[in-house]
Amino acid sequence: MYVMTLTFVEKLETLQECKQIGLKPSINKTKGRCVKMETVKEFLKENSLKKLQSKSSYKMPFKKYLPLDKGNSKLYKNILSFSLLPVVTCDSWCKGCYDIRSLRHATVREKRRFNTWLAVNDRENLKAQIIKQIKNSKSAEFVRIHVGGDFFSIDYVNMWAEIKMWADENKPNVIFYTYTKTEHISALKSLEINVVDSILPNGSMNFDKLENLQAFRKKNKGYTICPATMKKKNVICGKTCNLCMAKSKVLFVKH
Repeated sequence: MYVMTLTFVEKLETLQECKQIGLKPSINKTKGRCVKMETVKEFLKENSLKKLQSKSSYKMPFKKYLPLDKGNSKLYKNILSFSLLPVVTCDSWCKGCYDIRSLRHATVREKRRFNTWLAVNDRENLKAQIIKQIKNSKSAEFVRIHVGGDFFSIDYVNMWAEIKMWADENKPNVIFYTYTKTEHISALKSLEINVVDSILPNGSMNFDKLENLQAFRKKNKGYTICPATMKKKNVICGKTCNLCMAKSKVLFVKH
């Protein structure tokens, strides 16, 4: 098990300050506290890939480490998802990045940082941990590669290639899917990992206001707007909707 020593103490705001920036506090003090966006930006600067690579050890901030997250408020429990730190693993800071806000939670920041450190420094161990979790899961039907983060290197892509090849032999019914803005799209598709097009033919992103997406669809055939982001009733990713697991031309209402 890895030892991960935090390099600085992050300042947590009070629960009242959480309310002021629009987050609902939780009874759990750790999960309920949050930091402001300025603190998130400083956190990302302190945890660039180069800086993470220079850290030889980390104290794991969890009693039990499971690299994959099981469902959430938007994803059904049959979806296992993996995430890295956004921005530092991406080609650029996308305007309107929805994932940045999640880093205001301390537990999310620590999990993402540890995942990213392993992805940079010890992919063999990370690969083994991911395979173990998929192997032991009785409910997993889908693996979403990245709720946050992106494919930052070919070595990291190759790690997922090895995981997918293992799954093809041992868990052939598990479907892998992802979103990326990197140059590795063709390599991922060759592994039969479904890739949702993040960048559209006109160069814009695949998320926008509903009226803009509807106008785009009139000029471009084959695109579908995610019903969950349109706030349609009884739509649950992985249960009642599998668009992202099977199609590449999916649009999202900006949220």
